[in-house]
Amino acid sequence: MKFIYLSPHFDDICYSLSAISRSLMKGDLVNIFTRCTYAKPHILNSKENQSTEDFVSEIRNKEDHLFAEALNLNKQNLGFQDAGVQGNPFNLDSLGEEVDKVEERLIGVLLEKLENSQNVVIFCPLGVGNHRDHLTIFNIVWKNLEALESKGAKVCFYEDLPYSSYTDLRLKRINELSDEFLSAGFTRCSKNLNEQEVKQKIIDIKMYNSQLAENADISLSKYSPAQDSDKIHEAIWFKPDAALNNLFHDLR
Repeated sequence: MKFIYLSPHFDDICYSLSAISRSLMKGDLVNIFTRCTYAKPHILNSKENQSTEDFVSEIRNKEDHLFAEALNLNKQNLGFQDAGVQGNPFNLDSLGEEVDKVEERLIGVLLEKLENSQNVVIFCPLGVGNHRDHLTIFNIVWKNLEALESKGAKVCFYEDLPYSSYTDLRLKRINELSDEFLSAGFTRCSKNLNEQEVKQKIIDIKMYNSQLAENADISLSKYSPAQDSDKIHEAIWFKPDAALNNLFHDLR
């Protein structure tokens, strides 16, 4: 199988899927909104003559390169400006415009990767938390779901972390999707992390130092969906078939 991970920002696959992606240990990492300005003060204080956008984007790209290299992922950055650069990332007034801006490029990249390939699994954000960038990617993939499936893709939607760790945000999104999404046959699958995987996920998260407070202690409760489970886990939604059933059974 071939795996394609769609990451709105540099850290989203790490936060949401690092244990699952480490279990698979191969694939393509496609980062969409890679022009950014947000970093913690201990990082920004070292900026010299570069613009904040250039400085932060470069640092975050280097962090992400370490993660991709560790997981044997081929990395591709699409270079779009993230919502935080433009203002409030949770203001959805321009969501439709962002979908129009990104759709042709993103779908073009995916269709190119699907050429002459079989059993391709695409991991896409579910859009928990109402971050404009996450919803942009979800809306594009959902709009083109039939076309992608016709090319042999199997699309899985992952619960965005840390947003999914908040019960109200997670349930709001699940309820929004319940009719159309669940009626399409998507079902939830989770991977519980064992002790070694918990330790490794903390190491992975620390690769993105620019997003962490200096000398931060990391609690994985922030990086596990709010679900009826006391175990640290990651979660995806997929349409069951024989290939995916076998794949995700092995991950449990």
